[in-house]
Amino acid sequence: MWGKMALSESWRRIDAWLATHVASDFALLNPPATPAEIRQAERILGTQLPSHLGESLQCHNGVSAWTTILPEQ
Repeated sequence: MWGKMALSESWRRIDAWLATHVASDFALLNPPATPAEIRQAERILGTQLPSHLGESLQCHNGVSAWTTILPEQ
């Protein structure tokens, strides 16, 4: 049976695949958000970010240019 994988481990696997197969898109991923950036976003929004979003932002803080690698794009 499959266990739950940490979001950071999922990102590590995604990063490895992108770096190998679509390096140009991998290069568009921003570095992680800092804890201060996450707190600032929460202050601006007036609410705490969902834990999974905060964890994901600690892996990559979005993208630097438009790309189709992320689902919301």
